[in-house]
Amino acid sequence: MEFIGILKVLRRWIWLLIIIVIPTPIFIFVSVKNVPPTYNARVTIEVITPDQEDVAVFYERNYISDRDLVSITLNQFIEVTRLSEVKNRTLTELNIDEDYELNVNSEIGSDFVFINTIASTPELAQIISNTHSKKSIEYFGELRAQPLDKSLIYFQEQVNLAKQELSEAEQSLVDFELNNDIGSVEMELDLHNTLLERSLITQVQHELESIASPVNGSNSSDAEIVAETIETYRQNLINIALLEPKYNELLNDIAIAEDKYDRLSTSFAESDLKASFARQAFFIQIIKPASLPQSAVGSVTRPVMFGTFVSFAIAILLIFLLEYVFPSPKEDSE
Repeated sequence: MEFIGILKVLRRWIWLLIIIVIPTPIFIFVSVKNVPPTYNARVTIEVITPDQEDVAVFYERNYISDRDLVSITLNQFIEVTRLSEVKNRTLTELNIDEDYELNVNSEIGSDFVFINTIASTPELAQIISNTHSKKSIEYFGELRAQPLDKSLIYFQEQVNLAKQELSEAEQSLVDFELNNDIGSVEMELDLHNTLLERSLITQVQHELESIASPVNGSNSSDAEIVAETIETYRQNLINIALLEPKYNELLNDIAIAEDKYDRLSTSFAESDLKASFARQAFFIQIIKPASLPQSAVGSVTRPVMFGTFVSFAIAILLIFLLEYVFPSPKEDSE
């Protein structure tokens, strides 16, 4: 078909072209204008190399290059930002009911994550985008610290048991001392040895005095008292010495319980510190918070132009189809 023939066909079906093409952009324009405006706010987040040891408690990580570790962490973080839990936390934090749209993406080979939120007003878009980003980092840290949280529960149980064992060991020693009416065995032995030595010295003095004054009856009576005292001290020393093995055993039990309690307390403190660092997720930072959007998302021009082009193409195809089915009378006569 020559160019002149095409023009004749278009002229013949010009009414169809007008019916299809003219109303379409008008309809699109009116429809878009009636749609409430939405606003997009964007937060830029940077993911740097995380510490490979901050969650290693019972195991050691296999070596991973820093670049691969950043890529893995970045992809995991993007998945977390899209979870409904983060959205629910955001709405709860702001105490609003806004069904906002979320679009999270990153550039290939980049360490940046872009969080875009679309809301009904500029203010909501800005505050939702910033809050959603913070909640994403917060929830990511919680998920990352879960292995440590489990270890904390274990260590806390063990610390409580060790503390109970230490208390029981200390109470056993107190009961032993009360039942035998002693304090420290070492101090009791030292005390009775000192008393025995003094009594022996006194006994020797009395013997010397009795030799010097054999007719003095009081010296004989005092010597008997000293002798009885010495025998008492000796018996006490024997009794205390018999208690010493059990006393040392109780002291050893306390030392073992204290060592166990100290080791578990140290492990608990280390795990708690690592869990705290893991929850903070310091390697994920908001480097550019969302600013207040100045204009609504999209414009009328693009959908109107696209609709016009599509309707024009459809009208042309339909015209040539009808021309083929219903050719002009001049073509039939030929």
